[in-house]
Amino acid sequence: MKIEHWVPRSESDEHHFTWSHLLGVCLGGSDEAAGGRPRSQSHHCDASRGNRRLFLHPVQGQGADPREHLRYTKAGNVEAVEGDARVAADIGALNLNAWQLVRGREAVLDAAWRRLERGGFAIGELRRLEQDLRIAPGVQLREHAEFLRYHVCKKIRRQRHTV
Repeated sequence: MKIEHWVPRSESDEHHFTWSHLLGVCLGGSDEAAGGRPRSQSHHCDASRGNRRLFLHPVQGQGADPREHLRYTKAGNVEAVEGDARVAADIGALNLNAWQLVRGREAVLDAAWRRLERGGFAIGELRRLEQDLRIAPGVQLREHAEFLRYHVCKKIRRQRHTV
């Protein structure tokens, strides 16, 4: 983990140490092996972003909410809802469809679905998992938690409509 400045440092000196502009982020593939791919394809998140300004903000209430603007395929890809060019630009700037992110999301969903399948996708188990995946202050979530939460919530909505 490292600290990222929400407002790029190149834009303003006044935001360098404003708490609401400092975020804990992953290394973004900067210290990972490229897996036989060019390094530019393996960098993601902060390591890919550089100094580009973003539209979406990961902290609730601080800007455009990613939950309202992103959708996730079961194959692990991130897409802009309704083809919003600003969101698509953020997805590209952060390289959110980098191969290792897509592969990791897909593996997390496969593992959770296998476990839930054994219980017949019981609504109580789905709701417990959704609750465990909620972002809360001081709670450390597993990798790709929001991606998994997205699919669990989608499954819960579908089950409500079939009852």
